[in-house]
Amino acid sequence: MSPPMPPCGETAIESMSAGSVARLALESALRERGRREGVYDAFKWFGRRFASMIRGLIASSVLESGAEDLTLQAARTPIPSDVFEASRGRKLLDAYSGSGIAAIEAARLGFTSLGVDIDPAAYYTAAATWRLASCKCEAIASCLIKALYSAWRQARKLWCTSGECIIHILAAKCPPCTAPVWVYSRRVGGLKVYGVIGEDGEIVELREAPSLKPSEPRISLNRETLPEIAPGFYAYAAEVYDESSGERRWVSLISGASRAAELREFIKESAAEAEREFNGIELNEIAVPHGRETRKLLRAGITSIARIATRRQLVSLYRFVEASGPECRVEAALIVASALRSSSLLAFYYQPSGRVNPGLVVKSYWIPLNPVELNPLAGLYRGGVVKPLGRGGVAGYVRKYARLCSSCSQAPRGHALFILGDLSRIYLRRAFDVVVADPPYPTGFRYSELLLLHRQALAMAGLRYEPIKGLYVDGLRTVKEYIRGVRPSFVKSLRALRDRGTLILIFGLSGGESVEALAGLASIAASTGVAPTALYPFLGEAPGSLGRGRSRLVAVMVGRKGCTGQDLKVVKPSSVLGPDFKGFDGLVADLAERLQSLSGNR
Repeated sequence: MSPPMPPCGETAIESMSAGSVARLALESALRERGRREGVYDAFKWFGRRFASMIRGLIASSVLESGAEDLTLQAARTPIPSDVFEASRGRKLLDAYSGSGIAAIEAARLGFTSLGVDIDPAAYYTAAATWRLASCKCEAIASCLIKALYSAWRQARKLWCTSGECIIHILAAKCPPCTAPVWVYSRRVGGLKVYGVIGEDGEIVELREAPSLKPSEPRISLNRETLPEIAPGFYAYAAEVYDESSGERRWVSLISGASRAAELREFIKESAAEAEREFNGIELNEIAVPHGRETRKLLRAGITSIARIATRRQLVSLYRFVEASGPECRVEAALIVASALRSSSLLAFYYQPSGRVNPGLVVKSYWIPLNPVELNPLAGLYRGGVVKPLGRGGVAGYVRKYARLCSSCSQAPRGHALFILGDLSRIYLRRAFDVVVADPPYPTGFRYSELLLLHRQALAMAGLRYEPIKGLYVDGLRTVKEYIRGVRPSFVKSLRALRDRGTLILIFGLSGGESVEALAGLASIAASTGVAPTALYPFLGEAPGSLGRGRSRLVAVMVGRKGCTGQDLKVVKPSSVLGPDFKGFDGLVADLAERLQSLSGNR
């Protein structure tokens, strides 16, 4: 049985000062902005909260008022023993678990936590991340490495010739059949060197290139002389590596050199071989749905998600999943889903950084004029160890998983369980001390569109990929529709909260509609006896240009069950996050006024 909760108004989460909120928000953002903490970097997910922020908020929900230093320490590592003591015997419900951060962080604090989500991609991601976080991963890591070796043995002939293997192939869409002269950049003795295609078609290195821009100047290509890697896309340059030494070099495929001619012919023949192999694979291709985020693919004539990758890439990815046994099949599928961002024609070579970047920016799918074909299995395979080559391939994700697993020295003190299902239809006892609710937003776009790469990877592995049927908040355009859709599951989670239990409601704040939606959720909470007691601004992360993270405002509303009549504690965004967020003060003030009427005071 859980220990009693502190009296109303006397938990640390209800009494956080603006300074403590600022420190927790900014430290979490600085620590995790643009990257993920620990195990959350193993598998790509379209949206994740800062783990340290979530950990601090959960810890503060069971700590007594005044324990702000412990809250901040809990957000860092190692976690203080006093926090473990306060969390012992507590239960947490992660109502819309997504990739599982809240449930996993609660377990790290010592909670017994339950995460529920309606989408298989979320469920598999959360469950796999928990296995990694709980150190139950050695056999899985070994299984993934064996699958990678097996896949490479089968797919090597599609990428290697004359002792050299392909890492990247740069391509151009025809028409217009043009490409930037820029091919690569590297540092030599502290100086940046640019590899560009010269007038004779050969690659030359320039020490200075002041007039060089990401996409210009450009050269015209003759597609009649170039190998086609996918319908309408032709290869004009390739990066290869020597299998013995690992030495890497670029080859211009428009050059008249004999090695360029050999490589052109090999790419052409291997594309034909990959097509033959693909025709022998029973691959359940996921159709591209009509939607706001997929319209560019449909306009380009791409009706199947499998068509965003070349046949060489698909066969290589399939061989990896096929070689994975039941022990690591889920992890293999999630790695393929992660790798599909860059191991497909969605990827392009971003010239200023000289690195491959995914062309999928959270939710919009588009294939650039000059995509890159990355070999998803590229690496040096020696003695059971793989050194990945290229960025974003399967080999890199497998090595990352193995490293994260080997660094897992102590399992969490608590336990997490994840369920795939519609929360409104799951039996829950009224036994949870904390409910974390981070529901989808009424954005108008379909969340299911964000997970098309996961759907394709799960289908490739023979795993369930369609969401559970239920009141799925997907593509709902008005706040009224949204509230009606989310109500059954939200009410179910609130009814599972014990007396004096804490609700942590997390919601992105961007405009009037988000204020209206959050106020609607707070009204539902009040109708079940959960009154709002605090409203704080935090930072979340939204994708910026080229997939880089940028900050966005996240409202955290705290509620306590059976705690009416309390004054609502409100912290203004500008007092926490600085003058750049002063424009949000009015939104928060509007929201606070609405919430105050629900708390029992005005």
